Amino acid sequence: MLCNSVALLASIATASANTFWSFGVCRFLTGLAFDNCINIPLIIVVEYMAVNRRTLVVNVAFGIYFAVGSTVLPWIAYYIANWRFFAYVTAIPMMSVFITPWILPESARWFVANGRIDKVVQKLLQIARVNRKSLDPAVYEVFVRNLTASDTRTESATIFDLLKSPRLAKNAVLLIFFWSLTMIAFDGHVYSLKLIPSSVFVSFSVACATELPAGLLLTLLLDRWGRRFCGFITLAMTCLFSFAELLLQSIVAKLIMSVLSRFCLNMAANVGLQYAAELLPTPIRTQGVSLIHIFGIIAHSLAPYVVDTAKIWEGLPMMIIGVVSFLAATLILFLPETLGRDLPQTLRQGEDFGKDQSFWTLPCCEGSRSDRHRHYRPSEI
Repeated sequence: MLCNSVALLASIATASANTFWSFGVCRFLTGLAFDNCINIPLIIVVEYMAVNRRTLVVNVAFGIYFAVGSTVLPWIAYYIANWRFFAYVTAIPMMSVFITPWILPESARWFVANGRIDKVVQKLLQIARVNRKSLDPAVYEVFVRNLTASDTRTESATIFDLLKSPRLAKNAVLLIFFWSLTMIAFDGHVYSLKLIPSSVFVSFSVACATELPAGLLLTLLLDRWGRRFCGFITLAMTCLFSFAELLLQSIVAKLIMSVLSRFCLNMAANVGLQYAAELLPTPIRTQGVSLIHIFGIIAHSLAPYVVDTAKIWEGLPMMIIGVVSFLAATLILFLPETLGRDLPQTLRQGEDFGKDQSFWTLPCCEGSRSDRHRHYRPSEI
């Protein structure tokens, strides 16, 4: 609610900015808040979803709104043709701040971690009522007793507590570099569209239209091949398509390679969004995801300079994007697989997560999904 409020006010203030510094401050506040407008709902949705539904919800639900919004956006800008009015129009979605408290529930895992078991039961009853399900009250009583007996309350943790957990800190650093490199490739690709002699409005819309099919395809693959392999293969293909675009001379062929690169980058970005929310433990999940995205924003600021290297050599931007994509593809292989695993609830669980896996772990070559599913016992919490 706070993030939406800041984004709404800062977007409106942007339209009234008369100096570079006032404009810069307004856009800084908008960007600072807007990223969390996406991250926080994503984390809450992932926490409420069953293990076998996380991929479907993240990639389809979030893919639909992003695909529709980003595809339509350039044409809104085209027909408005005034950046001040455009700032007002893009602020309208932030007015959802007024209904957010009634449609977005608080994190049930946060309630559990803070010992507020009554709130958890209240949310479960509400969910059952909406889904028209009825459970024996004894089920809730057993649920409460199990939570109470296992003492699920966690220590108050901050992002600095990562330093006390070497393995968890390593995973967080890998996620930061993976996301930052992916953002350089993603945003560099977006900005590089202007290097292709075609309408930027058309090329941008076509590239953004790949969001939904990318999300749908990833939904089919992610729960079979796992996060690591999907992240690796999509970024490796981005590398190949980027170098192909560099070598081809035909404008049509370059556009095709550009669209295919964007298609793969969309899938890689979706993998990154879901991976961070699944891998970081509950006490630092929101802080950790925000930290990762802060580094992503810093990386985003480097993307325009990637495109500017075209002044040195016309093909240099695509070469940089290809190399960066390959580096990100390599890094993701050193992260543990989260497919079929419960979300870690404590720093201890986050530290131990993936210790039972090898570097060559590939879910599609293992047993059934139920065999892979990892549940935490009360003694591990």
